[in-house]
Parts: sequence; C-alpha cells; structure tokens
Amino acid sequence: MLLVTAVASEETALKSVALASGLRWDRRKGAAATYYHIGELRGRRVAALRLKSMGSFSATGSAFTCHRAMVESEATTILAVGIAFGISEEWQMVGDMLIAESLHLYDEADVIDDAETGYRYVYGPKATVPASAEWVERFRTAATTGAETPSGVARHHVGKMLAGGARIESRAFRELLRRRVEVDGTVVVGGEMEAAGIAAACSAAGADWAVVKAVADFATSESRATISETRDLAANTAALFTLKTLAAS
Repeated sequence: MLLVTAVASEETALKSVALASGLRWDRRKGAAATYYHIGELRGRRVAALRLKSMGSFSATGSAFTCHRAMVESEATTILAVGIAFGISEEWQMVGDMLIAESLHLYDEADVIDDAETGYRYVYGPKATVPASAEWVERFRTAATTGAETPSGVARHHVGKMLAGGARIESRAFRELLRRRVEVDGTVVVGGEMEAAGIAAACSAAGADWAVVKAVADFATSESRATISETRDLAANTAALFTLKTLAAS
C-alpha cells in the first residue's frame, strides 16, 4: 500500500504521526520515486511517497508517478492523504475529514453552444469515478466510531470530490463547479488536484484507491491567504486519522 502526499506539510505530518505512533520512516530510493517504509499494519506493508509536483498530469504528477510506483513496488492500493479544499464555510470547518465516495472530473466535459448562456458544460458517465467501496466504508466506519484526530472525534463528510488541474482561489468558480455537479442530489464535499491521476493509474493497474484528506481552505482568495495557519492542522488530522484507521481495520 502506498500513501501519496503532494506537498511538504502533508509529508511532514505523515512522518511525524508515524514516528509518534511507534512506526518507522525508512527511506529507500527507487527508480520511480523515493519511498518511506512505515511498517506493516494489519498484514499490509505500508509505504509513503511524495510527488515531485502538485497535480495529476505533468511528468512528475500523480498519474505517471503512481503508475511507475505501482509497477516498481507491486502496491495494490493507493491512498491520497493530506489537505483539500472544503465546499462550504457554512457547514464545514478547517480540519474536517473528507472521504471521497467518488470523484467528479470537472475537465471531463463537452462544452456546447447554448442559446441563453452562450455555452454550457455537459458531463457524461466518464466524469464520475467511484473510489474503492471497501476503503470508503472502512474510513466511514472509523470516522463514525471515533477514530482519533488532533481535535478529538473526527468531524467528517462523505461524498463526491471535485478533481482537476485548476488551482482554485475563487468562490464564484467553486460555486459554479458545485452547481454543475449537484444536479441529481449529489453532495459535493470538497476538491483537490491529485486524485484524478491516482484514479487513472489505479484503473489501469486494477488497483484500489481512496482519498482521505482534511479541509485546509475553501478555494477562496480569503481562505488561501491564511493557508499557512491552517494547513498543518489539516495535514496532521488526515495523517492521524489515516494511520489510526489502518492500524485498526
């Protein structure tokens, strides 16, 4: 199993929680990536790797890196662990856990003419990618039975996550994406940038994947301005929740 992070705060949090939990952080250089072996949890060999860049589809992004890493390490499960953006300041808080039942690939769209608005987005079935049902249920159960986080019992939201390449710092654009997706009762809980590539790599390899991230901002200019004050809490929350869940189930 590989735990994939994308930025320094995510990797630092995972290392800190692993060592504080009596696990390892043994560095091993591979051809595809540098791995940090954490140990064996419930019979699963667990290692971490940090992407060289954020996002999914560059030469150092999640799709290509995870494809190569799975071939090299023979991993059959990838968990995206770290920070994400929340979708609503009204019913979410910094540090809330987000568990993706599925991804909405917002770049996977047909853009067609529209008499009223000039154009509109049409999303087909390929725009929705389900996560591993087994892992979603495992994390959902952990969250509802009181898995630890730095602030106590895990506040959590399970649903669809927006996935794409945009670095979003606009409430208007975030809301536009949410409205496009929430047309059939679907609940969007947040979004991030690496899961689309991880899902693609795992689909090609027949591997399981899940996204377990905590809210660090709300994809707005205001919340991004204070990200240095919020990302460590979110990263630590996600790391502790993930490792506690892996140790318990």
